[in-house]
Amino acid sequence: MNKPCFASTAGNRCRILTVKKCLGSTCSFYKTEEQQKVSLRKAHERLRHLGKKKQVDIATKYSRGKKYWEESGDFIDL
Repeated sequence: MNKPCFASTAGNRCRILTVKKCLGSTCSFYKTEEQQKVSLRKAHERLRHLGKKKQVDIATKYSRGKKYWEESGDFIDL
């Protein structure tokens, strides 16, 4: 049996895509919770290596100025 996708809800809907029902492992965006955590850790590591100005620009554009990658935990609860 496949593990549930990180984006699936209790009602088998998707929190990321606008689909009526989660497609499970056949979806091209499917990731388990663990795969999503690893993916975010890698993304945060890349962001930490950017210059401060670039980090501010990205945080301003995509996360209301919040630099999640500077926090102690790497997982963002979607």
